[in-house]
Amino acid sequence: MSITAPRAAPRVAIAVVHSRVFADPPHLLAVPLTGFSLVGASAPFATEPAFEDRTGHGTATAAAIVWSGPPVALTIVRILDDELRTTSMALAEAIRQAAEAGARVINLSVGSTRPEARDLLAAAVSDAREL
Repeated sequence: MSITAPRAAPRVAIAVVHSRVFADPPHLLAVPLTGFSLVGASAPFATEPAFEDRTGHGTATAAAIVWSGPPVALTIVRILDDELRTTSMALAEAIRQAAEAGARVINLSVGSTRPEARDLLAAAVSDAREL
């Protein structure tokens, strides 16, 4: 009879679309953490490698995800500017880029109540589901 060690559960690829995340809190040190900042209000968007938190909410969201389920790998997509605002176009682009980065689950702590954003965001979600 052969005994094998149990396999580690595969990590679920999750994107956190938000302000930013502190990369060094103890509860996130063992979590694969990548990310970028999406810069601009409309296309063409630029990306920057920095995604550090200023408010703590993105870090708290990431910690809640880590604590609540199976092993995860996080991709942080910062879309909020220094005044903690964004546009629907930037949010839609963040959804697409998170999916392109491999996210199977995308956590959004932002949204829009503007009727004109509905079709734009629905199209981004549809695009993400097809990847």
